Amino acid sequence: MMVFRRYIGAGLVACVALLGLVACGGDGEDGEDGSSAAPKVNGIDPNAEVDYDTAVVHLPEDYVKTWDDHEVELVSSAAEGFFIKCVYDKSGTKLDPYPVAPEEPIRDVFFIYGPWTMPIAEKFAFVHPKTDGELTFNENVPKPDDYEEGPSGNPYENLTQEQRDEFAELCGSEPEYLKFNYVDAQSDGPGTVALGEVQDKVAADPRITTLIDEFDACLQTEGLKADRSALGYPQGVDFWTVNEDQIDMAIKTVDCKDQVDFTPRLADIIAEYQMKVIDEYGTELMAQREAWDDLVQEAKDYIAANPDYVIQE
Repeated sequence: MMVFRRYIGAGLVACVALLGLVACGGDGEDGEDGSSAAPKVNGIDPNAEVDYDTAVVHLPEDYVKTWDDHEVELVSSAAEGFFIKCVYDKSGTKLDPYPVAPEEPIRDVFFIYGPWTMPIAEKFAFVHPKTDGELTFNENVPKPDDYEEGPSGNPYENLTQEQRDEFAELCGSEPEYLKFNYVDAQSDGPGTVALGEVQDKVAADPRITTLIDEFDACLQTEGLKADRSALGYPQGVDFWTVNEDQIDMAIKTVDCKDQVDFTPRLADIIAEYQMKVIDEYGTELMAQREAWDDLVQEAKDYIAANPDYVIQE
């Protein structure tokens, strides 16, 4: 996301942030033969797909989730574009068009349980992957002596507080602006709540205890020890800094994960719990996803039709 993302448009009315939500839920019961029951919701692959080339794990929740970063970016950008158009129509004030942040594949990597591929470990250590510019801006890596911040692109940057208040009152309650409020569009029904509980359920599964024991045994041969409170991480991790020591520790972590088949085993357990939730709440979750898809398409259409107010870089 762009640096100013949470401070504009919608932020003139109310600051909200649901990006990067991690969904989860289920109780993980198996069939009588010890295998997972067949999925009850058509069209959803109940299995996890682990892609080492892209560091992405595809899970059942991908079919129903409404918190994809780029889709949220598109919907919120459509709201900002409408806001800027509304300001112009009602006050005559012409603001710069709102820039849609480009899609960044690095944001899609599976990282909730730490690094698990060597390219990610070697570049980011234990810092959540982000663009080079963001690494520097956030001081995850040292800033060069000649570092200068580029223009933010924030169309609201030079507004006075009085103007912000005026524009919020003029346009902040317009139906089309509110229609593109991605927070309101993301339901918090029972199915979503249950998906949100999966992570805790996975962490308590006895199979995870076994997996962490094996991971820990490997780490100890490297002079490290597993952090039982942060699955997939060794003790002594710096979640903010990329340096030689942290990269070395991350490389050892990935090597041990490879040795115990950490991520595929973990992903299978996560997928099992997610499918339990999807089987139970499939109607709700699929309807929510369909409505979200419609809203994302509306946002794309609005952005394409209004280049004077919102632009894709």
